[in-house]
Amino acid sequence: MYPPHGGPRRPGTPQPYSRGRGIAPNASPPRNYPGYPHIQQQQAFNQPSFEQYQAAWDDYGSGRGGRGRGFGQGRGQGSHGDERRQQQGCGRKNPYEPYWSQEDALAALLAGKLKRGALRVNAGKSDDAYVHADEDPDLPDIFIKGRSDRNRAVNGDIVYIELYDRSKWVRVSDKYKTVEETLASAAQAGVDVPSPQVPSREPSSAADENDSGGELHPTGKVVYIEDLSGTNRVYVATLKANRMKKQGDSAEPSPPDDEITLDDKMIKAVPMDKRVPWMLLPIKEIQQAPEVRQWLQVPGKIVGTLLWPVQIDKWEENAPLPKGRIVGGPIGNAGEIETEARLCMMEAELEDHMDEFSDEVAEETKRVLEWAKATHEAEVNRRVDLREARIMTIDPATARDLDDAIHIVRDDSTSPPQFEIGVHIADVSHFVWKGHKIDSEAAWRCTTVYLTHRAYHMLPRELCSDLCSLNPREEKLTYTAIFRLHEDGTRVESFKPKFFKSVIRSCCRWNYDQVQVILDGNELEPKPEVYNGHSFEACCVDLRVLEDLTQKIRKRRFKDGSLALNKTKIRFTVDYDTKVPTSYDVESHSSSHELIEELMLLANTVVAEKLVESPLRECGVLRRHPWPLSRQLLQLKAFLDGLGITADFGSAGGVYRTIKKVWLKFGYFVSQAVEVLLMKPMKPAEYFTYGTGKSPHHYALHFPLYTHFTSPIRRYADVMVHRLLTATLAVEAGLATLSDTKKTKTEEGNEANEAAKAASIPALAGGDKKGAAYTVKFSTSLAPGVDPVAAGLDFDQNELQKQCDLCNEKKLQSKKAQEDCDRAFFCIWLRGLDVPCTSLATVMLIQDKSVVCYVPQLGKEKRLCYDTSTEASMQASNIYEKFKNVPVFPKKYKLINKHRVEAEWELPELALGARPPSPPPAAAAAADGGEETTEQKEFTQIIKMFSKIPVYILPTSTVPIDFVLVPVPPYQHTYKELLKNDKERMAELHKQMRAETEAEEAMAGAELTDLGGFEGADAHLVDDVDDEQVDEHQYRLVVDREATERIVRHELGAPRKAKSVIVERPDEDWD
Repeated sequence: MYPPHGGPRRPGTPQPYSRGRGIAPNASPPRNYPGYPHIQQQQAFNQPSFEQYQAAWDDYGSGRGGRGRGFGQGRGQGSHGDERRQQQGCGRKNPYEPYWSQEDALAALLAGKLKRGALRVNAGKSDDAYVHADEDPDLPDIFIKGRSDRNRAVNGDIVYIELYDRSKWVRVSDKYKTVEETLASAAQAGVDVPSPQVPSREPSSAADENDSGGELHPTGKVVYIEDLSGTNRVYVATLKANRMKKQGDSAEPSPPDDEITLDDKMIKAVPMDKRVPWMLLPIKEIQQAPEVRQWLQVPGKIVGTLLWPVQIDKWEENAPLPKGRIVGGPIGNAGEIETEARLCMMEAELEDHMDEFSDEVAEETKRVLEWAKATHEAEVNRRVDLREARIMTIDPATARDLDDAIHIVRDDSTSPPQFEIGVHIADVSHFVWKGHKIDSEAAWRCTTVYLTHRAYHMLPRELCSDLCSLNPREEKLTYTAIFRLHEDGTRVESFKPKFFKSVIRSCCRWNYDQVQVILDGNELEPKPEVYNGHSFEACCVDLRVLEDLTQKIRKRRFKDGSLALNKTKIRFTVDYDTKVPTSYDVESHSSSHELIEELMLLANTVVAEKLVESPLRECGVLRRHPWPLSRQLLQLKAFLDGLGITADFGSAGGVYRTIKKVWLKFGYFVSQAVEVLLMKPMKPAEYFTYGTGKSPHHYALHFPLYTHFTSPIRRYADVMVHRLLTATLAVEAGLATLSDTKKTKTEEGNEANEAAKAASIPALAGGDKKGAAYTVKFSTSLAPGVDPVAAGLDFDQNELQKQCDLCNEKKLQSKKAQEDCDRAFFCIWLRGLDVPCTSLATVMLIQDKSVVCYVPQLGKEKRLCYDTSTEASMQASNIYEKFKNVPVFPKKYKLINKHRVEAEWELPELALGARPPSPPPAAAAAADGGEETTEQKEFTQIIKMFSKIPVYILPTSTVPIDFVLVPVPPYQHTYKELLKNDKERMAELHKQMRAETEAEEAMAGAELTDLGGFEGADAHLVDDVDDEQVDEHQYRLVVDREATERIVRHELGAPRKAKSVIVERPDEDWD
């Protein structure tokens, strides 16, 4: 809930506090949850008995996280802790050490004896955690092995680490084992395809300093927790009974996990977040709240699908698990639309965004609307009047917040002709003043969060959709950027881009589908309304000219080194009333989208250039994309080189060309797999201030400078950029003077040290940083009744950087919530099907009992279990009830090596009691990825790296809601249909891709590298790729009605039911 390192906090939100660890005993607790009484002081701690802890710990150890180091099994159990336990009269060894004192921890940190950073727990293996040392960025991540060494710290806490001796450091294996080893093992096995080793993070001992088996990581243990950001979070959990396991054959059976008896004193809370420990909840305490007592009766049943908000209350060193508490009524049942949406927001730490705007914000919004109406005419007279210009908007059909508009004018007075492009952005900063209620709330939210079926807005709806939205035929205040282009799409360098505040009146609102019809040369019916005396035909001419220019810009951009990694995004159609998904399709990215994308990229670029040229450059808010992790790129390059693909990862352009080569040589599925691998070393783009000294280069776009200017309705960073641009233009025009209010280094250092003492953190955490600070003084009124400071025109680089950090954090959280919500909606859609869903998946990794597959149509990676033992049975038992009879597993499973596995299937006359279609000849069977025995009673399926396998996509009955992949038996008709359906279509696509590549190479003045034909000699490197390609745009999910009888296709573009609506999100940030 709280940003780390003392960043901005939501208005009125108290500082973080500690329960049970003595760090900030007088601080206030966090804000309340609905229906739960505000706690002014800590409740008396009822220490659970050892037996109650042992019951939960035994269960926890056998569950998802493993038992960890248990009681006293960890390293570093020093004599001080033993003596203390003896003084307390405790007969058992405590599982955790006591924390260092605050004074000792700070002194050791300043002396360089401890390391400080945020704890990151591995979600896939919760025994493992890592810490990146803030003060030593070149030091590899510190590895924290086991829960004892983690010492009660929770994911997200800011911790102090004592390093172990170098002899105890470990090596973490490479993502890809050396290609030489892989090629050698492949040659011995007689297999054509080299493959990467398991991308594990499994540590190994660092016995040999010269060992090249992986990067050497320091190891250590947590000795102090500075900030309980992770511990104090509210988590979503299910509840289970807690009791001791019965020992011996004569022991009476225990009641089930979903039943509470009168003997039970504690229940377990199992968080949805696998990185968080289970909690023990005292039944008597939690039943004091009426909203809990209503749902939790003693004795009685526990509803296993009911989700609860819980929080860690206390964690003593003698307690294997923390004591927790419930902080409100139940959220709802898993699998319900609103419950899943709230779960996604809470898991992403965005629960505050679900709150309605406060009464104070609503009242201020009302005053702003009144002020805007009263001053509109006066403000219009101060601005450049563009109301008669042919200005249009292009957005998704369901968009309500229209924050950008465009125009184009051909200038024939120049030779050759030039084109003036105008990008007009809603002037949000004119209505949102710094320090006021609306601004403070927007600065905390940072972004609008778009879930699958609804949006949680950064600004009040009256501003988003009414006052600021660029609706057609309405006068709107905008910020305009003007630049010029040549006929070939290059910028006119002699024309200096112009920026000014304007008033526009959009003449037409287009949606992307309508524009695409026009660009494709087809008739559009019905036509959108065109206002202000302009004609529909003239608007169409503008669109065609813009498409021609932007396509040239786009081709040149990629030729010059831009990169686009295309991740599949799905779009749902939901019932208007219930919001239940009725169908979905894959979001397309047509030339109508690319038209707007290229214009927004240009506008953002010219604004970034302006900020860096300004006297306020140190405070300039820019957006950068750091260079990817070089070690992982080198490993991936070596792997691709082993496949015969010359990979160039020296630049974003080289990465783009490499992906195209993979597409041409091996096809769509393999190129998608390589793109997924390439995303792993990529770092996220981030906002920063130019004065920090960081490189402003944007790796993916390959731009030297870039920012965000074009979406201030939904991104707070854009609001900051608008304010900086306003100050810059005013100073340049002589309408304002710049006053340097930067503190001297001594003044700033003293203030920082005092603040550090008050916050109980070392001065080195930021006290020595020197930041720029300016105040802009206007000679005339900035706006009717508004002074410069209220408009946010006093700038402090350090404050701006803190806001940038918060924007970066909220951006990632918003992305997580959106992806989790899409997954939940997809699972709900799967549950509603009458027949199971099937698809093709690409093998990304072969493990002992399963393979990791990537489903391009979903953009998801999932494990597919082939093992016929307990694990497969457990997976099958979790499948949603109506599909439990679908899974069929191989008779035998044989792991040949790390890049090949064989699954032996019984043919249906033995397995199903029914005769399948006539089996194919042996040659055809081999081409389909398998071979049959001479008796035709068994079929051996061969699975290789990057091969494609048909799978069922089945929903589960688990909490949280999820889906699993199970193999489609190769003797079923569906199996062969999926593999052959798109062969001809894919061959045609391959020809189109080759033609586009040849055109790009010709444009670059180079010859196309000969990669072989679609069915060329090199295609054998990947198993049957040429026979099984699937078109990204044409592909449709297939549902199997009866296992060996017939196929029913689920058409993604099928007619929609009445009272349904397509849920569309705004344009992506592209960067």
